[in-house]
Amino acid sequence: MDASEYQNIFKNEDDHYYYVAVHDAVQQLVHEVLGDRKFVNILDAGCGTGWLASALKHFGQVDAIDMHEEAVKLSMLRGVHATRASIEDIPFPDNTFDLITAIDVIYHRAVRDDSKALQEIFRVLKPGGWLIVRVPAHNALRSSDDKLMHTARRYTVREVEQKLSDCYFQLHKTSYCQASLALPAWIKAKLEAKDPKPTQTTVSPVNPIVNGALRLALKAENKLLQAGVRFPVGTGVLAAARKPIGTKSTLRKFAAAGKLD
Repeated sequence: MDASEYQNIFKNEDDHYYYVAVHDAVQQLVHEVLGDRKFVNILDAGCGTGWLASALKHFGQVDAIDMHEEAVKLSMLRGVHATRASIEDIPFPDNTFDLITAIDVIYHRAVRDDSKALQEIFRVLKPGGWLIVRVPAHNALRSSDDKLMHTARRYTVREVEQKLSDCYFQLHKTSYCQASLALPAWIKAKLEAKDPKPTQTTVSPVNPIVNGALRLALKAENKLLQAGVRFPVGTGVLAAARKPIGTKSTLRKFAAAGKLD
């Protein structure tokens, strides 16, 4: 993503319906998995402009990494301790973090191997630690936005579940998310397939009434996710998974026996 797009997101994500919805969904899931725990060690892996990392300070000590220099600069403006690094080579020791968030990261073309990224997250998580991950969903929704965002991969829920299980994570919750946006995104993808047009930004101005209505609809969806509803479609896949307590040899035996599901 170009540096100018990071600047654009930085200026708009406090109010834009998409970012408000994603941040709200992630924070609700963090509340769910951590419960009343405070002062935990958190890593926001692929922190973007640092909005989420800053919000997660409510739960404890937050570190952040991102591959893009502009992302690190903007995160630091928010008071986030950010380091330039790849999610495939996380610069922290084994068993460091209680919680890691990886929101719209492993899909990126700069991530050569998404499984290696998940293995690195597994390595730096403490036994019993949590991963919350979001990725874009459905190849049928691929559009000009994907070119701007350097999308290499879109996923189904099943693919995310399989990748997490293959890396020995214990699945807690998986679902499609932002379901209200799926039909408009599909229409956009179909129209662009017939008449391709370049996209200058993924954060275009939105009518305040439309923006407010979408924010309400998407926040209502997040409440349903929190209540255990699993959406059959959406523009993203959201998952929470845990690093089990045990040695790798034990985990391999559990995985072979199908006990990590």
